[in-house]
Amino acid sequence: MYADNSDSKMNTVVFLHMPKAGGQSLVNLLKKNFKKRTEVYDRPFRTLQLDEMILDMEKYFKNKEIILGHFGYGIEHYISSEVRYITYMREPIKRVHSLYYFILATPWHYLYKEVIKMSLCEFMESKITYETDNCMIRYVLGEKGKILSFAECSCITEEHYIKALEILEKKFSFVGILEDFDDSLLLLRNVIGISDMKYLRMNDNSLSKQKLTKDEHDIIERCNAFDIKLYNYFRDRYYIMKESSGVSKEEFDLAKEKLINYQKRNRAKTYLISKMKYIYRAIRKLLY
Repeated sequence: MYADNSDSKMNTVVFLHMPKAGGQSLVNLLKKNFKKRTEVYDRPFRTLQLDEMILDMEKYFKNKEIILGHFGYGIEHYISSEVRYITYMREPIKRVHSLYYFILATPWHYLYKEVIKMSLCEFMESKITYETDNCMIRYVLGEKGKILSFAECSCITEEHYIKALEILEKKFSFVGILEDFDDSLLLLRNVIGISDMKYLRMNDNSLSKQKLTKDEHDIIERCNAFDIKLYNYFRDRYYIMKESSGVSKEEFDLAKEKLINYQKRNRAKTYLISKMKYIYRAIRKLLY
């Protein structure tokens, strides 16, 4: 699962940002470490034609060390250097639960006007977005960066699961899990050379902490059966890798203590940044 990265040849790290899997915190951390060598590609792939995407990506990805964004697998077609992929997964039921409440709390979200009228079960039944249906597999099975949507595939099968598993094991240098995000940074540091592991926690939506009903849990579980299977596999592999990493419990504990202290000192800053982002996105939504 974790490729040998001892080759000193120059390459580009691509962070495949799964929706609601802790990616914004990692985006901010990578931007802080790599600064102008980082490109965050946040254009809405769902509204772009393939030829427009190709022209756009070739322009934005040129001479970048780190590329981050909500795109599918396969963007190495637009990058001249060698590519190493990294990604984070999240327990799928919690991920979809978080997605629903994130949309409700985000008036500029492209689905807000429709989803605000729906219960969580109605949201799942509507098939309004592929992000509710084995989304992590759809990202990994992307073609040249384009995510596998309902238009290309209405139903994820065992065959899709096996193919996604193979891609992640052979092509990804690192697959972390959100549930162990802080400790995982020590492991990721050795993969891509992070020097500063302090970050501010973003997109922490208190609404998503509401407890699921049995009906809500069951419908999310049913629509994400293969994502759950994929997540469980890589969660187990992640903890095996962590155990054999050579990083001691004391090192993990010390790094976590430093991070917690940093986040406590910067609570006001985190609040201010989140409010500024809210205002910026609201203005951008009005203008565009």
